[in-house]
Amino acid sequence: DIIAEMRVAESVWRGERAYIASIWDITQRKESEERLTLLTQKLATANTELERLATIDPLTEVLNRRGLEGAIQREVERARRTGGSLTVCLLDLDDFKGVNDTLGHGVGDIALREVASRFQNSLRKTDLLGRIGGDEFLAVFPNTRFAETCVLAERLRLAVSQSEIIASERPIKLSVSIGVAALPWDSTSIEEILSLTRHALRQSKLHGKNRVTGRDDGGFSDLIQEVFSGATMRIVAQPIVEVETEAICGFELLTRGTRGVFEAPEQFLKAARERGMLTLVDLHCLKLCLAHARTMPKHLAAHLNIFPSTLLSIPLAELEALFTENDPKRLVLEISEDHFIGDPSELVDRVQFLRSLGIGLAVDDVGRGRGTLDSVLLLEPDVIKIDRMLVNGISQDRRRRRMLQRILSMARALNCGVVAEGVEHREDADVLRRLNVMHAQGFLWSRPVEFSDLEEVTSSFAAIPHTPDE
Repeated sequence: DIIAEMRVAESVWRGERAYIASIWDITQRKESEERLTLLTQKLATANTELERLATIDPLTEVLNRRGLEGAIQREVERARRTGGSLTVCLLDLDDFKGVNDTLGHGVGDIALREVASRFQNSLRKTDLLGRIGGDEFLAVFPNTRFAETCVLAERLRLAVSQSEIIASERPIKLSVSIGVAALPWDSTSIEEILSLTRHALRQSKLHGKNRVTGRDDGGFSDLIQEVFSGATMRIVAQPIVEVETEAICGFELLTRGTRGVFEAPEQFLKAARERGMLTLVDLHCLKLCLAHARTMPKHLAAHLNIFPSTLLSIPLAELEALFTENDPKRLVLEISEDHFIGDPSELVDRVQFLRSLGIGLAVDDVGRGRGTLDSVLLLEPDVIKIDRMLVNGISQDRRRRRMLQRILSMARALNCGVVAEGVEHREDADVLRRLNVMHAQGFLWSRPVEFSDLEEVTSSFAAIPHTPDE
């Protein structure tokens, strides 16, 4: 094919307008231009790849020291500009020199590649990972608060220690010690960052290795590590009974600590909220309760608590996956109106999604706050739980009885069930029975019991009269 270029000029010939056309064969020129363009593109691609290779560790394919330094400078500048937070983890494999000495550097290299891969798979898309040298790595967490980083660091620790690494058909058991620190906005070099995290890493090594230690965090990172490893959390269950027959129809599952500090849930949740990680802790507690709910007798309902902020923050696919191993028709998620921040109407779509899965919704603490009834009308829950402040002593308070009657009228209009909480006295239970409240829970029947005692409590309930616990 020939590529031609034509130019036309206007002229006059024999007194009339005329046009002169010139045609050139530019095939060779065009081919040269195309070759030049292609070469330029290849050169740009090669330069980009060279720049990438200059910042990538060739063994593990994570960032090298140079790449980390550039990435950290960008993140520090972004944090300074936006007022965001920036945290880091220094990760050092425990006793890795022994792997190289006994199995050889080839096996050690395979193990390092697998460790780096496990770290990468445990991080979020926005996080950064680099190899400082040898068996030492650095993870950077943009827009992440300190305590949340401790949780993410624990995830990295478990990624290495929970299962053996197979290198050249040899199983290798590895662990990693981690130091966590918040990064000041004036930090620019790897050396500065390492100086911030070295002390915490050294403490992890001194205290037995294979652990996460935070720098200047008041010990909260140690507590979080224990919580997420299951060491400090247990599940208790409080029966929900039919008021008329006093037979158990379900349990509310609750998380409690096993040590003196933070044993009360309010204390632990307050500490988690102050450190910006309430959603992480709440979601972890929900998962624990769901795991226990799977082992409950099939005919009993399982009531589980969730913060509205947690419900709003979980992607729908992840939300659905949470409940796949449970029978959704026996699950009831309880949301307290006290925890609503902002417009409760934001929850409507999430509530409808839960209903599409077959999961029930309860609005908790009704009767305590001013806005509760508005939330009930908006969300149209399956269950209304009457707050103990309204129930306790209702037999002696006519005003409370009138308020409860109004709530019961609304519940009937919405066709939703009612559970009265905090029932401690027989006289109050009698009032609830006369008002046709179908279900209740409280110390009159049982305090929250250890989940391991659930079967014994269930089997003994119908055989004994129920009196308040002493």
